[in-house]
Amino acid sequence: MKKLLTLFLAVTLILTLAACGGSTGSSTSVSFATGGTSGTYYGFCGIIGQVLNEKISDLNLKIESTGASMANVQLIEAGEAGLAIVQNDVMSYAYNGENLFEKANQSFSGVMSCYPEAVQIIAKKDITSVSAHRSGRGGPCHSSKRRNELRL
Repeated sequence: MKKLLTLFLAVTLILTLAACGGSTGSSTSVSFATGGTSGTYYGFCGIIGQVLNEKISDLNLKIESTGASMANVQLIEAGEAGLAIVQNDVMSYAYNGENLFEKANQSFSGVMSCYPEAVQIIAKKDITSVSAHRSGRGGPCHSSKRRNELRL
């Protein structure tokens, strides 16, 4: 229910802002950096893009498959994306120049929180160390899921 409410509020905000501006007859094209095509971010943002493109006649929101959070921050900084979905810890690392980022990047601002992301770790009762066991990791080495696992 929270996800639907958040999506509704985001769509309402964007529609309100669009209604405040006059139509120039030309379409505004915005690249929306998401994640891999098999991931949650791509599908989630695809629905947002579909709704907004249908409701705002002069908007062309292009959903882009990317390397996810870290790549998305870099795309925003380079001006290659106008919007991006980013995991909150990665956004903090970028802003403060920590962990994944060598220097602080404050060229972006948060628009909304889409949904909470919890990390859930389970193991057999008799496990004494996670380092000797296999686990379900994310994609490439810059995947936020993989980075969270490596931090454990």
